[in-house]
Amino acid sequence: MIDHDAAHDVLDETYDCSVAFVVDGEPRVLPASHARVGGTLYLDASLPDRRVAVSVPLPGHSTVVIEGTARLVTDATEGQAARAALAGRTTSATPTGVMALPLAKASLSVRRESSPWHTAEPLQGRHVALEPLTMSHVDGLYAALADETVWQFLPSRMPQSPAEMAEHVQAAARQQRSGERVAWAQCDPVTGEVMGMTSYHDIDEKGGALAIGHTLLGKRWWRTGVNTEAKLLLLERAFEGLGAGRVFWYTDIRNERSQRAIARLGASRDGLIRRHRLRPDGTWRDTVLFAMTVEEWPEARERLRARLR
Repeated sequence: MIDHDAAHDVLDETYDCSVAFVVDGEPRVLPASHARVGGTLYLDASLPDRRVAVSVPLPGHSTVVIEGTARLVTDATEGQAARAALAGRTTSATPTGVMALPLAKASLSVRRESSPWHTAEPLQGRHVALEPLTMSHVDGLYAALADETVWQFLPSRMPQSPAEMAEHVQAAARQQRSGERVAWAQCDPVTGEVMGMTSYHDIDEKGGALAIGHTLLGKRWWRTGVNTEAKLLLLERAFEGLGAGRVFWYTDIRNERSQRAIARLGASRDGLIRRHRLRPDGTWRDTVLFAMTVEEWPEARERLRARLR
């Protein structure tokens, strides 16, 4: 559960924030000032009522993210109290408008010591460039992944709009802030076209293990060198850059194509996790577990390099 006192301390100590929202399918980020009054965050901004995500960082320490529907304050009494709270916290002598956002849905991430295990370093290959996933990739992802077959065996449904894809990317960002995941966009190294996304997840730095997953690649790039090289780059970083002892994969037992692809990487099928995850259709998924150890890596690396050649 969120430590509300700690979150309120961050909000009270900081002045600036970023307000993210979607307009006509396009993601937008607006810098703003803020002030907390009880269970409400007031923003020095003037927008129509809308869904927003507000990020409030305390440099070198923590970040609070609040999601919800922000409303334009029209009540004179509330507006006066909000402007009084914002006084001295904003560069605007008289805010043109004030928005109110309830703090009911807030998350707090405490900044960990900088660790390469939790950092999406850019990785470059001949067929694919792995870039740290950001909101700038939303439109490209929506275009590349607009095919139901790409999402067929995944635990989430295909986004039906750029706004829904933006939510998908924001969810990945939240998981990265909490240390659960490190996400990359897969891009064409020459044109920059977005082809898909992939991640490290279930990161166990102390145990020297992590998973590769949350992988989505546009169907146009299936059976090319993109997936093979992306996995080679991620495996090289895991085993040779981070010093991992084990890398593993999860996949739906029904997804035979994925199981064959993972096996071709040189991973071994280690077992079956029954009733592991809930599918979008409400049924329970049995998950096949594959893994590769650091002892198996040198042979797998040479085989993957040969395939790319």
